[in-house]
Amino acid sequence: MTAHPNAKAVLGYCGFVLPGAIAAFQSMGIEDVICVDVDGLPAETDLIKSGEAAHCAVVGQSPVDFGETAANIFLEYLEDPSTTFEPITLVPTTLITKDNVDEWDAYDYSL
Repeated sequence: MTAHPNAKAVLGYCGFVLPGAIAAFQSMGIEDVICVDVDGLPAETDLIKSGEAAHCAVVGQSPVDFGETAANIFLEYLEDPSTTFEPITLVPTTLITKDNVDEWDAYDYSL
């Protein structure tokens, strides 16, 4: 970020980029950089809730959805091992913003 002080956006892909980017930008006195990160961990969503990252978003991934999708594919295979599967399986995600952050719970395991 020091190499690109005029950056307007940061894209992360591991769940801890948003907290690190917000801390770095705050230490530089920069408040208007847009950050988008992937996971939906409390470390990310808490920053959006608090307003520190209200201009940012997180692509929430649910371990419940990952597990359910994997289990369903495995059960299909057990029923018929000759079944062909797509090389890529898409699992739903949720774009989490200040408008819906209170509805997101990555650790809600109730189905």
